Amino acid sequence: MARVDGNRLIRQIMEPTIIDPDRDPEHQATFVTKQPPDMPSLVPLVYARKISGTQLHPKFGEFATFQVDYYAAGLDGYDVAHDLAKLGDTLLYDAWDHQTVYEDGHVSSFEAAVTPFDFPDSAMPDGITRITAEYRLGLRPPPSAFA
Repeated sequence: MARVDGNRLIRQIMEPTIIDPDRDPEHQATFVTKQPPDMPSLVPLVYARKISGTQLHPKFGEFATFQVDYYAAGLDGYDVAHDLAKLGDTLLYDAWDHQTVYEDGHVSSFEAAVTPFDFPDSAMPDGITRITAEYRLGLRPPPSAFA
């Protein structure tokens, strides 16, 4: 039975660009799909994870909801987190629009369910900005899963 591991797929879509060492150092970030115990020390940080999903049949994939949080610190923390959120939107949209097939599958539908917004996080130390967004993505296994 072919299943899509949503967290692996979103990592394949987002991580190479988010952590790219050739990007402006101010806009490079750590990328995780599991909450690390030392989150404040990792900012700027992109924390993306599947929070729910439905599936009619494994052959047709699933509809998954992802929450993506963008953290940054300092006086320009809001701007950096917001720029990361715009980049995240673009990466996920382009994965759907171009129908790019990754090792773990591809995005068959895209919906920005909750567009990025500043979400105060009392668990974070002062001076860290959190921008959060949610996406509903249709996920399909790669063609090789049916060979």
